[in-house]
Amino acid sequence: MQQLKQKTLEFVKENGPVLPVQVSKAINENIIFAGAFLSELLASQMIKITSAKVGASPLYYVEGQEERLEVLRNHLSERPGLAFDFLKDKMILRDKHCEPWQRVALREIKDFAIPLNVNIKGNVELFWKWYLVSDEAAKEIILPMIEAELNGPVREVEEVPIAEEVVAEVVEEVIAEEVPVIEEVIPEVVEEPVEEVQESLDVSFKLLENGGEFYDNVIKYFTEKNVSIVKQNIVTKNRELNFIIHIPTSLGNLKYYVIARNKKKLNDADLSLAYHQGSDYKLPVIVIGTGEITKKAQKYIEENIKGLLFKKLK
Repeated sequence: MQQLKQKTLEFVKENGPVLPVQVSKAINENIIFAGAFLSELLASQMIKITSAKVGASPLYYVEGQEERLEVLRNHLSERPGLAFDFLKDKMILRDKHCEPWQRVALREIKDFAIPLNVNIKGNVELFWKWYLVSDEAAKEIILPMIEAELNGPVREVEEVPIAEEVVAEVVEEVIAEEVPVIEEVIPEVVEEPVEEVQESLDVSFKLLENGGEFYDNVIKYFTEKNVSIVKQNIVTKNRELNFIIHIPTSLGNLKYYVIARNKKKLNDADLSLAYHQGSDYKLPVIVIGTGEITKKAQKYIEENIKGLLFKKLK
């Protein structure tokens, strides 16, 4: 068995990316055994697996064979394929400048679209890089993209640790009367004299953590509703997520604090916690849940926090 496992590894190294059926023929064993050997090699991180599939099967490959993954282009559906072509051509895409369908498609082609969390003086934005572009090369492309709107050349790029935050998109269309609008005071911008040295731009780049299936479902829901996420925190993978978001309306962007919970029943304690967390940010609150809220929780909303909105994730 160990010899067959080693033979499987050698075949992937020489021919990858490969399908399980190809491995089966190479080692002269049925596809069940071939799949078992591939799973063991994958678990030990000796090989890798694609997210995209050929028919119903993913491809297996080893590090260094990434360029060969482009064979999957012909197996992508229409919109993911178009997103593949667009990203390959541009190398770097700014999420907020993409069309809604492109944002959804980029999240589907995980083998080729690598998310980068870019912290620009405290404002976090999501960019996508072509999977073969290095992080250093990505910085060289992104910095000129943000330089013009910040009025001045970028002198330095400083790596700083940041929280796991994403910029992506939200929820239901909101009627302005449902929640009081909180007006924000915009500080006056004062330009520095030309002769003075301009403050360096604080920019950091970070690959996004996999937040699990629940996170993916929430982001997809957000994207379909075309609302921007300003901040994100993965509190517990596949269970609880926190966001600060912008919802576009005819009156302009409205800012909200959002708690997303993967829970069968949300009680009054869950809603009270959400409300008080939103109060810390001085923002109205939206709670998104996979389940329903209890009758007691509904009564709590009506009597204590009428401005809170609950949306069920379908």
